[in-house]
Amino acid sequence: LLTGIVLTLVAVLFIHLIFTAQYHWPLAPVNYVLQISGVTTLLISLIATLHVVLSATLDESKNWPYMLSYIAVDVPPSDSSMSEEHGKEWTTAEKATWMVMNASTSGLIQITHIQFLTLLYPSRLEGRLIFLLLGPLAILSAVMQLLPIHGSEAVLEVASAVRNV
Repeated sequence: LLTGIVLTLVAVLFIHLIFTAQYHWPLAPVNYVLQISGVTTLLISLIATLHVVLSATLDESKNWPYMLSYIAVDVPPSDSSMSEEHGKEWTTAEKATWMVMNASTSGLIQITHIQFLTLLYPSRLEGRLIFLLLGPLAILSAVMQLLPIHGSEAVLEVASAVRNV
């Protein structure tokens, strides 16, 4: 349900950006390109998430007792017993692709916000400070999206802690 609501809001934002391009582009072309690419990657990510959730729901509804358990679907599945129950376990390549998609979406959206902050504070010093202080955090957060590929429990805990800061 939440994914559908967010998907609807992002689709409306995408349509809004398309129709207001003639006003956004002359004011800040770099920011407009970042916004369009961020919204596009988020839209693709949400569509892929919705596809995975609906596929898992369809697989679950084919077995007795022909109803849904109303438990959230892990994307990507973290517990192999849950995915084996439905006969589908994600390969390492599929999980890596999913995490690269999440990392690129996260990084692009954060870079868009950082670039927008530089528009709010137009002095060169403030712009440099914003990029120097927030840029590495955005990159670090995006890289932390990729660390679950490693599979080590200690690495997963550190990545989760850094990502949630």
